Amino acid sequence: MVGNQVYNVNELNRQWDVIVIGGGPAGATCATVLADHGRSVLLLEKGRFPRHHIGESLMPQTYWTFKRIGMLDKLKASDFPRKESVQFVTASGKESEPYYFTDRDPNEWSTTWQVPRDVFDQMMLDNARQHGVIVRQGVRVSEVLFEGQRAVGVRAAAAPRDTPAAAAELDHRASSCSLSEPRASARADTPLGTRPRIAHGDIEAGAVGQNAGAVGQDVSMATPCESRGHTSVGESARAEARGSLEAPNRAVRSSDSGRPAEEPFDLRAKVVVDATGLSALMSKQLRLRATDPALKNGAIYAYFRGARVDEGRNAGATIIIHTPDREGWFWFIPLAGGVTSIGLVGPPSFLFTGRGDDPLNTLEAEIARCPHVTERLARATRVSGAYVTSDFSSHASRMCGDGWVLIGDAFEFIDPVYSSGVMLALTSGEWAADAIHAALEAGDASAARLGPYEARFRHGVEMIRRLVYRFYDRDFSFGRFIAAHPEHKDHLVRLLIGDVFNDEVGSIFDAMSRFDKTCGQCCGGAAGTHP
Repeated sequence: MVGNQVYNVNELNRQWDVIVIGGGPAGATCATVLADHGRSVLLLEKGRFPRHHIGESLMPQTYWTFKRIGMLDKLKASDFPRKESVQFVTASGKESEPYYFTDRDPNEWSTTWQVPRDVFDQMMLDNARQHGVIVRQGVRVSEVLFEGQRAVGVRAAAAPRDTPAAAAELDHRASSCSLSEPRASARADTPLGTRPRIAHGDIEAGAVGQNAGAVGQDVSMATPCESRGHTSVGESARAEARGSLEAPNRAVRSSDSGRPAEEPFDLRAKVVVDATGLSALMSKQLRLRATDPALKNGAIYAYFRGARVDEGRNAGATIIIHTPDREGWFWFIPLAGGVTSIGLVGPPSFLFTGRGDDPLNTLEAEIARCPHVTERLARATRVSGAYVTSDFSSHASRMCGDGWVLIGDAFEFIDPVYSSGVMLALTSGEWAADAIHAALEAGDASAARLGPYEARFRHGVEMIRRLVYRFYDRDFSFGRFIAAHPEHKDHLVRLLIGDVFNDEVGSIFDAMSRFDKTCGQCCGGAAGTHP
């Protein structure tokens, strides 16, 4: 029991058409589309939005889902930077020409946005409620309930309310954290290269908390233990959102069956959707999860104000910058308010082995070794601590079963180099919702009826995965390949846009294989020339 709070189970105790577990982009999208189909949808989110999350760069292919669910005008009205291109910087510091999405299709759907995820995810969840989704935050699902092989509901309990409403759950019981748990260290508003006091705290994966959301405001980003009471970027907008989203979620006493907040309760649904992200509730419960041995990376990231960004069409570009020895790479993502997200990605042996226990030291040391990043941050001030998270690519062997579906990162997570995460989340959420509605219309929520889109979706995921493999191939140069095969530049740009669910763009990989064979030793020295 948390204080003297009790949870009103009666309002939720009904047969739902669909229960969606997780309120991130995948869950919010799926729930919104289902509600638009007229379905009764309950969305359960263990955290309390807004909360920090990494993954700020979008792909233009998200445009169509945003348009369908009513998010497009809201995004256009935001102050999120427009993203019209991506650019790559080699280990030697050579910049590629920007890949401008609008060069191949000069329409508004060829641009997208760079989004602070605390604000963006709140907008998506708020939008779901406006479409009729019943949202309950602060509810932790512990397992999916089955009758035989069919999912029939969930077991849940109210999550502890020991943090501010604007933060997800924090756990300060230990002083160390695993790679899979994002954590913060170091006081904010610190000039690059200075040594602030360090404090550590364990933070649940995917929910670092409010302290990392202070991007764009002159609010000190303290360590987790110090962050209580602070607010973060978009304070007024999020306060308004909290009014609409949080109020119904407060624990209240039922007139006839009040119960302690932490006591589990069961909820029934015709279909259960797992949108729990890397927590991967169902695939772990059913032992369907596996990692990709070729893509086991971690990330250390922080936020800076005053970094140099390009002007004109490339102002909102995501820039991918190799470290000098190509052991890792940086992301450079401009956000609103003059703030930039800077992250260092690489294998654990590079990021952590022999580096001590302070990830900020590693981040600053690698920034100092990379002239392109150093130059862009010459006048910048760090406004956050350093955060650590896992970028281990993983997937489930099945996408659906009788009465259940996996979407977003709960089904498949791919290395973030091409910013495909939100696009795959939105697409899988939308397609799953349409399949679920059709299955319920037919009175058949079997795996066969719930997963007619699975092969097509897996094909698109495979296109991105193969592109990621090429990025990490030290003997391959995108620049040399496109110079030799300019006819495939359009296919490459389409892949970067996220236009992967077709039978056309995959021909680029056949050409890459032929290029490998004909190039021979001439590509053997390509390290440092990528892309």
